[in-house]
Formats: sequence, structure tokens, C-alpha cells
Amino acid sequence: MRLSGELKIIIGAALFAFIPVCVVLGKDLSVFALLFGRLLFASLILFLIEKNKKTLFNISKKQFLILFGWSQLMLASMICYFFAIKFSSISVSSALLGTQPVVIILLAAILLKERISLLNILVTLITLIGILCITGIKDIGNQTFFIGELLAISAAFFLGFNFIIQKKYLKEFNGKQLVLYQGVFQLPFLVPFLFFSPGIMSFNAISAMLILAVVCTVLAYTLIYDGIRLVQAQKIGVLQSVEYVLPILIGITFYHETPSLMNIIGMILIIGSCVFVSLPSKKS
Repeated sequence: MRLSGELKIIIGAALFAFIPVCVVLGKDLSVFALLFGRLLFASLILFLIEKNKKTLFNISKKQFLILFGWSQLMLASMICYFFAIKFSSISVSSALLGTQPVVIILLAAILLKERISLLNILVTLITLIGILCITGIKDIGNQTFFIGELLAISAAFFLGFNFIIQKKYLKEFNGKQLVLYQGVFQLPFLVPFLFFSPGIMSFNAISAMLILAVVCTVLAYTLIYDGIRLVQAQKIGVLQSVEYVLPILIGITFYHETPSLMNIIGMILIIGSCVFVSLPSKKS
């Protein structure tokens, strides 16, 4: 079955729900070591399955510069988000990363010259309300969490920019190639940090790196990058918000948890928003 661009983004984003879990699972490692392991394993996997290895890096100088700068934006986003979780909490970091739809919709209008409809603006706002219903906002504004909050907002900004640049300048590359390029261009910048704060290697740490590599990088980003090529940029942030719904559904299905009323409202708002932006637009 051939997946639509919207469905690819939804599935890929749902896999991001495992990132906070892996950050906690790999708590014995430093953020930089965890990121290095994630990117190293992901790059090796993608290189092994790449069919056109000989021509993979046969790119122009312009393409190299765009890919290089684009890769560092994603690296900055990952570093900010991982540190945000450590400085504040999963709920606060997730809630503020959820501002990404607003960032994307603004950048789509400015850089891609997309005409932003009032309906899409309304859906974006509904999505933000849904995210806040799920994650909670009680700790936002707490002075002790200020650094974490700032890092989470920065992560949202860098991530939004990452998707817009791919949409505008990197259409000729498929999802797997883009994820591989990112890993290769990001890894050298993480090596120096490994000598200063490596952390402690353990079974949990290795497991966290492998899950991050396979599930949250190879599968998630390949699906999302392939999906981005097929949808309007202003829809990306809304579609990605489905990652906030998955942890609740996992809790209900496997741990027999009872979701709160706010969780249920948040899920309805987010799923409804994703369904709405996935509907074919009517052509006049």
C-alpha cells in the first residue's frame, strides 16, 4: 500500500514519542554520547542499505554547503531538546517543543511564500491547545526550569527551520539519503565532546542508542522527510503533533492506565487536527 505524504509524517512523528523514554533509559551517558551513538548506528544502517553507494557523495559544492548547514540545524535542535529534558522535565520540554507548528507556519509564509489559510491557522492553535492539555503547563514559568524551557523553545525553532530548508532546497534527495547525510555531517562535531563527558556505558545505554537509531532516526526521519516532499509545509507541524498522543495510547493499551479528562480532550483535538489537514483540499 502506498502511503500518502500526510500519513508518512504522522507515522514518523509517532515514533518520536520514544525519544524522551530513551533519554531516561540512557541516563548513564552524557547527552553528547547518546547523540553520537544514535547517529553512528543510524548512519551505519543507512549506508549498508543504500543501493547507490558509489554516487552517494557525488554532490555539487552548493548541495554540500546546503546539506552541511541543514545538518547542523538538526544537530542543534537535538542537543537543545535532549538538554531540555535533563534540565526541566519531559512534560515541559514536550509542551514547548510543541510550539513547532507555529514556527513552521510562519517560516512557510516567509520563506516558501505559502498562502496560509485562516483554517490552517485555527487548526494550528487547536493543536497547541491539545498539546498543552496532554503535557500540562503547571511547571512552565517555574524559575528553576527556565534554562530547560529556553532550550526546548530553541529546539522547536531549529527543527522548524530544518523542515522548511529541506522543503525548499533538498527536493532531489530521498528520505534515507537525507538522514544519512545528516548523520555523516553531524558526527564529527560530537567527537570532541566524548572526551570531556562520555558518561558510563551500560546495557541500558546501548539499548537506548539502538532504539534512538533505528526507531527515532532511520524509520522516523525517513518517513517524515519523504512525506514533507508531498505536503504543504504549513501542515507539517500539525501532523507531527501526533507524537504526543502515542504515549497515552501505549499507557492505555499495555499498562491499563486511565487517561485524565484533559488527556482525552488533548488527544481528540490533536487527532482531529491531523485528520483535518490530511483531507484533500477542494480545488476551485
